[in-house]
Formats: sequence, structure tokens, C-alpha cells
Amino acid sequence: MLKKKKVRVLLVVLGVLIGLVLAVNSILESIAKDYVTKKLDLLNTQNEYVLGFGEIDINIFLGNISISNFHAKPNEQFFNSFAKGESEEDALKQLFVSKVSLSRLGVFDLLLNRNFHLKGIEIDVLHFNFYRPHKDYEVKGQSKEKRTKFSLDSIHLA
Repeated sequence: MLKKKKVRVLLVVLGVLIGLVLAVNSILESIAKDYVTKKLDLLNTQNEYVLGFGEIDINIFLGNISISNFHAKPNEQFFNSFAKGESEEDALKQLFVSKVSLSRLGVFDLLLNRNFHLKGIEIDVLHFNFYRPHKDYEVKGQSKEKRTKFSLDSIHLA
């Protein structure tokens, strides 16, 4: 009889702990999505490229973060000026990634000490397009001083 009571209490405590972890997981996903969306909106208003994503999935048990449908493409005004030959760019780039997985993060170290340790990055499907001007446009070349500090190979989030 006493043994059955201990098992029930243990199961209830285990159920509550699992429920708390799942709730924390959902809350972290929501916070991360809001934070990244705000930062990308700020970047999108300042640069020629538009960045976006679909969903962020966080698994705190494994320390994994997955970002689905990430894309970076030139904004419409920048693309139109490039198509008319009014841009100094010799090529425009467009990037689409179906899923980016960051694995084995030190989540607690990230939350407590703000140290970001990452063991691996996995990219599922990557589409990278180059847009070059038509032959009737003369490429002016890239000046040594770029107008913007933004580049697709280095996207920084503070």
C-alpha cells in the first residue's frame, strides 16, 4: 500500500516536471521568434536585402534550435534599380534555406552567462541564386567603398 502511494507521487511529480519543461520550451520558442523578428525587421529597413524565416523550434532537452524557411533576397526597389542598370552591383544574390539546425547548444550557459557554444550546424536544402545584368547593360564594377556594411555572408544579431 505504501509502495503504491510512493509510485503515484513519483508519477505526479514526474508529470509536473515534464509539463513544466514543455511549457518552458514553448515560452522560449515564442520569445526567440519575437526577438529575431524584431531584429530582422530593423535590419530589413536599413539594408537592400530582406531577411525572413518561417518558424523557430527549440528543444531544450537536446539543446537544439531549428529555423525553417530562412530567406534573404534583394528588396524590390534595389532589384528594380539593378535590373535597369542603375546599380553599381555586378550581381545580386538570393538565398533560401529550408531548415537550419543548430545542435548541442549550451542552453543554460547561454541563459545564465550569455556564452554561446555550438557543436554543429546542419543545413537541409540550400538554394543560392545569382542575378546578373543582361548583356546590353555595362557592368560598372564594385567601388572599393561599399554603400552598406550588409553582406549575405555575415549577418549579425546583437
